[in-house]
Amino acid sequence: MARFLNYFKRLMIVVTVLLNTALAAAVLAQYINPKTIWIFSVAGWIFPILFLINFFLLGFWIIVRIKYSLLPLTILFISMPLVRDFVSFGFNKHKPEHAEPGGIRIMSYNVRNFDLYNWTNNERSRKGMISIIKDENPDIACFQEYYTQDTGFYNNTALLRTKAGFKYAHVEINYVLQKKQKWGIATFTNYPIINKGVVKFSTRTKNIAIYTDIVTPSDTFRVFNVHLQSYRLAQKDYNYIDSLQQGKPIDGESNKRIANKIKNAFIVRAEQVLTLTDYISKSPYKVILCGDFNDTPISYTYDQLTKNLSDAFIESGWGIGHTYISPIPLFRIDFILFDPAYRAYDYRCIHKNYSDHYPISTLLRKEK
Repeated sequence: MARFLNYFKRLMIVVTVLLNTALAAAVLAQYINPKTIWIFSVAGWIFPILFLINFFLLGFWIIVRIKYSLLPLTILFISMPLVRDFVSFGFNKHKPEHAEPGGIRIMSYNVRNFDLYNWTNNERSRKGMISIIKDENPDIACFQEYYTQDTGFYNNTALLRTKAGFKYAHVEINYVLQKKQKWGIATFTNYPIINKGVVKFSTRTKNIAIYTDIVTPSDTFRVFNVHLQSYRLAQKDYNYIDSLQQGKPIDGESNKRIANKIKNAFIVRAEQVLTLTDYISKSPYKVILCGDFNDTPISYTYDQLTKNLSDAFIESGWGIGHTYISPIPLFRIDFILFDPAYRAYDYRCIHKNYSDHYPISTLLRKEK
């Protein structure tokens, strides 16, 4: 028994060192371009999981042998400020009396093609999404993974105009099938659009970003609507991941294939972000940035994009801010960022699973 306990303690020491090293790498991920060292970005993606595990390891060593708790205690202390990017208790919510009256409601929603491929329930899902959009009544709404047709039942552009009441739209299509099925990205608004364009990424990709200049009662905004590089996992990749969860054998080729896709996504996304920040810096108007970043707040992507923009969740969110629907509800990859001359109020994440993302919205008001 004594030998077993000694072996177990040594194993736990190794596990503690490895997991704390991973957590330290996660903290550094926001500062390191994935093109230089991409593996740090993986650690940043799973930061909430690493933080929770190391928190339990700290408790374990405090009970078993307190001197070994110094390492997890130190790393947890260093990483603690990053927790606010995932969990907000509303302590820093701004008071409405400190802002001008009125304001504009902004919404961002990855609609996953309005659940097009869920053949048995896609009509129900689309109705649910439209209902959410109508209830939120946003002045500006940004949709990613947008799908529409020019006529008929799947003319989602016309549907959003009639059911949700939008007056103006900027729809950019980057893939067409059979001359009628169209995929892309879309920004809808109740305010006049005076200009629009596409962010031209240097790397060929199916992901897309657009900008729309919108005149509101308080200001003219350049609204960026972005869907940054996806991981492009195929069905066989998901099948393999499911098989691992069921305890089936590891396959080296599958591991290599998935790792390469993840690596490529991090690197391409970093290139897209540098292009996007250049477009943002040249904007003649105040900027609002909405979209699916496919990255968490502990990332090079988020660090670059928030250098001169505020995050609506951090300013006015409440609770765990996850926006991606998964078995582990910790991944916040959808964002509303905006010019610091404004303040965010009443941030909402609507927990309705019609898509694989939750819609988010916030009210922006100009500071007095």
